[in-house]
Amino acid sequence: MKKFLFKNKIKLSIAFILLVWYTLCLPKQLFDVPYSTVIESSDGRLLDAHIASDDQWRFPAVDSVPYKYKKCLLQYEDARKNAHLHIAT
Repeated sequence: MKKFLFKNKIKLSIAFILLVWYTLCLPKQLFDVPYSTVIESSDGRLLDAHIASDDQWRFPAVDSVPYKYKKCLLQYEDARKNAHLHIAT
């Protein structure tokens, strides 16, 4: 081990300096957005969720929306969505 440290003294010094420099370049707070805590089962079902500190829900992105949710949202937001040319009257 001493032989390794002695032979690679310059490389280790440079690596240490770069590591310290990188650490000092990071902002004090890495993320400004508070996140919600979401707990899912191993098969992806939602088990528990907690609201973020700014009273917003933030769930992980999904590639599709459940049919019942879509139907409910369309009923609530725009009951005539499919009947007109997407121009609010």
